[in-house]
Amino acid sequence: MNWYRAIDAPQASVPFAPYRHPYVFRTTAAAPGPAPASISEFTLKPVAAGTELTITVVPSQPGLSAVFTLPAGVVPSRSNLPGIVVRGQWRAIYLGVPPDGATLRASFKAGLEEKVGATKATVLSSRFPGGSGWQSLPSWLPQENTVWDMDVAWILR
Repeated sequence: MNWYRAIDAPQASVPFAPYRHPYVFRTTAAAPGPAPASISEFTLKPVAAGTELTITVVPSQPGLSAVFTLPAGVVPSRSNLPGIVVRGQWRAIYLGVPPDGATLRASFKAGLEEKVGATKATVLSSRFPGGSGWQSLPSWLPQENTVWDMDVAWILR
């Protein structure tokens, strides 16, 4: 892995903000294992004024966050979760996803069905799969005198 000091936002198919810590290191690698959550429901239902999206993320471990991201330029008319536009894409964040999952229900005007179908969910964990120590970090990271802040992200489709 080639680690580098990062001052920019990660490049991904969903918007990420740059971290504001004084020292941020990043690498890109194969997934560290299967995602610790899955999408159990993804439906687009025609309604009188357009389309209703329902997407549910169910965790397989505790302590996860879910970020629901709509395609660029698509903003719901109504949503059960509050959201904001980040780098041109509307997103809603659910911290501490419960065992039965987190669901986004959003309504859209007619004509956006194809775009809404490209909605993504990102699962974030502060624990590295198979990690060690109280923070569940990779074994090669020194942990004796240092506390690390790590985010591992899986983009679910």
